[in-house]
Amino acid sequence: MAMTAPAGASCADPAAATAGYRQRAADVARRLGATPGYAQAHRWILQPEAPALARVGTDIYGRPLRLAPRATTALRAMVAAAARENVALQAVSGFRSFGYQRRLLRRKLDHGVTLAAVLAVNTLPGFSEHHSGCALDLTTPGVRAADAAFAATPAFAWLQRHAADYGFALSYPRGNGKGIDFEPWHWRYRGPPAAPADLAAVTDRPAWRCHACALAVPSPLPLPPSPPCRALPPQPRPTHAWARPARCSTRWAVPTTTPPLP
Repeated sequence: MAMTAPAGASCADPAAATAGYRQRAADVARRLGATPGYAQAHRWILQPEAPALARVGTDIYGRPLRLAPRATTALRAMVAAAARENVALQAVSGFRSFGYQRRLLRRKLDHGVTLAAVLAVNTLPGFSEHHSGCALDLTTPGVRAADAAFAATPAFAWLQRHAADYGFALSYPRGNGKGIDFEPWHWRYRGPPAAPADLAAVTDRPAWRCHACALAVPSPLPLPPSPPCRALPPQPRPTHAWARPARCSTRWAVPTTTPPLP
């Protein structure tokens, strides 16, 4: 069972899947009626359950919403940034256990849905990205959960432009080659966004950094250029809240000197 952990805890690592977990997934797949090797044929990756979870709030059904701690932090920042642009993002579901996924598929099969139809929208237990604690389903007011109509909303358009800024990526785009239908609602946290290319080669040089969005540019610049900052409240021209340069051991470390400039 996943446990509560410090905010630095990360998502489950597929490489951590044990032989017992792999066998459990194979046994359940067989009992559900899946052909042997179905997951491998569709390039699904075994997903261990998250070793640690943090509560983000509740989903649209009022259930506790839990994700891996790092994904929780990123989601809160992303939802807040969207709200500042009058875009409402709502969570449908976050972490799902192996057992939950098994019950979900069995319930659909018991209601007469064919296995082929089920596996076009749900992976077999053990292979759901929701197990990792880093995947979640999103919607917006006026759109049903897990509805392709979400792709036509301003919320989805906003996610396409900005989700990567917070480390999220669409798992199942059109033509994904994994046997899963296009799922505009399913996003996975894949880690902090990569550092800008011009900063990557200067990891031990001082840099100007923005308090609000963590954008960084290497010094010596008297002051970085100020394009609009997505993380600050809307203004006629919101600019980055630059911090003074500070030497860091890693490119995304927090500066040791951080008084914001006027």
